[in-house]
Amino acid sequence: MPELASLDAADPLRGFVDEFVVDDPDLIYLDGNSLGRLHPAVADAVERATRIEWGDGLVRSWSHWIDGPRRVGDLIGSLIGAGPGQTLIADQTSLNLYKLAWAAVEVQTPRNVIVTDAGNFPSDHYVLDAVARHHGGTLRAVDTITDLTEAIGNDTALVSLSHVDFKTGELHDMAAITELAHGSGALALWDLSHSAGVVDI
Repeated sequence: MPELASLDAADPLRGFVDEFVVDDPDLIYLDGNSLGRLHPAVADAVERATRIEWGDGLVRSWSHWIDGPRRVGDLIGSLIGAGPGQTLIADQTSLNLYKLAWAAVEVQTPRNVIVTDAGNFPSDHYVLDAVARHHGGTLRAVDTITDLTEAIGNDTALVSLSHVDFKTGELHDMAAITELAHGSGALALWDLSHSAGVVDI
């Protein structure tokens, strides 16, 4: 174990640990994908938004709140290769996935099958299954990404995957899979929750 400690001490990102709230230094916390450690600036921003912008500013704060989704969207957009004005912050991941999947299947009628992989994030499965069933279709989940070619057919409205497998860390070839979906007349919808800001997109 000493060699692991020395590797950790030499990590060029090691200094960032001190920027986050660490109440228990003996806790090894690995669940950064769902709820990472708190940065004090986040707590300050939330308090400022509630006590000052909401508490004191009331409806007057809408003058700078109204552009928030686009302003923050552009910050996220820079991480995913989107241009200014192409990314908006809205709701949360599952709600946005639901709305986008619904719209995609709606415009693809009579196609009503959604293809995903069996290892996709569980909440993504629930959302995609609900959308497919509402449109009289099914959710077709493949065991491996190599099975996509056979799973995508003339009845496929949408292929929806997570860019990074949350269990294995496998990075899917977004360009190739999107091209495969489009080649069959289907649309592609990607969940970038585990890749934005971590890997190049």
